[in-house]
Amino acid sequence: MSNNDNLLEDFISDLDIELSIRKKDLYLIKECLDSIKNIFNKFTIIRNTVPSLYAHYEGFLKYGFQKLVGTMKLMNIDNKNINKNFLILCLLTNLEDHISNQKSKSKIFIDNFKKIYENNDNILNVTKIDKYILNHDTLEQTCQILGINLDKILVSEKVYKQFPKAELGVLYARRNEIAHGDISASNQFSISKQKDITEGQVQFAYSNWLENYNCVLSSLDLIKNMFIDYLINENYLN
Repeated sequence: MSNNDNLLEDFISDLDIELSIRKKDLYLIKECLDSIKNIFNKFTIIRNTVPSLYAHYEGFLKYGFQKLVGTMKLMNIDNKNINKNFLILCLLTNLEDHISNQKSKSKIFIDNFKKIYENNDNILNVTKIDKYILNHDTLEQTCQILGINLDKILVSEKVYKQFPKAELGVLYARRNEIAHGDISASNQFSISKQKDITEGQVQFAYSNWLENYNCVLSSLDLIKNMFIDYLINENYLN
């Protein structure tokens, strides 16, 4: 078995372990929620666990991405063979937010180009991947850099699924309002100042929560599949 095969096996194993932990936590959240009988308590937990649903999606996305890049680093891919789009990641992660003037930016670009094209340092080793911001806002651009088609993710032989970008975008917006304490009246998890919470409101909020819950569960599997498929098909190469 080649070194790359061993690295792929380790990568899949790491994703499986992380995925199992996150799914177990999600199942437990739903189990606890379903056991609550008091409608006010149930509505409160529904609202307050929305950020947790999103956190598992973004957390697994980041974990998988960083493991993916880490695995590729260990493969020691030659710069002439790697997808040149990785240079974008390299430059993005080396450009600090506080650097705004052209002279400083130019120096950073020149230094990195020298490392890669004169010293032949591996592009991925020059990349500061821990500084890369990956969330739902940057998902699409990140996949464009990698060359991943979110509209066509392989889930089994000749069977593809579309990544639920729009649905997760709704969850992302709801999570932001709740996490920042600024819940709009249109948010299904808002509380009216004039009226008591009704059974119908709780049922409606739960149905929306359940949609988010199922969406996150399916997205975790799709994230795993798209990263594994990326390595197996060597899509990181030119």
